[in-house]
Amino acid sequence: MAALKQTLVEFFLTWGDSLWLLAALLIPRRRAHKIYALAYVAACMLMMRLQIELLFDLDYPRGILPLMDMPLYYRGLWAYGTVHVPYFLLAYFSPGSRNIIFMAFSITLFFAGLTLSSLMLVL
Repeated sequence: MAALKQTLVEFFLTWGDSLWLLAALLIPRRRAHKIYALAYVAACMLMMRLQIELLFDLDYPRGILPLMDMPLYYRGLWAYGTVHVPYFLLAYFSPGSRNIIFMAFSITLFFAGLTLSSLMLVL
């Protein structure tokens, strides 16, 4: 039973950010917005893992400037989570926005999350 509990905890800690995919299905009101939100969350998940992998390959498992004791994965979760919250708030409160505007908004916040997570992962 303890091994199962440990496995579930490890799975949730490794793939806990995939719960944002569920939010991407439930929060936006229009179908096209849901597709853009799913692509946005998937791109953020992939980019966070690529950033962490890059730092591990460069032999910086605690960041380039090891000023924080938090593991890189948790720093990435915090960084992208702080960008996801306003993203989904705006997605919920702007159901009438045109698709091209929503796509531009998604791309903008993707790069904002990338910048913030890069800063957090370097520290």
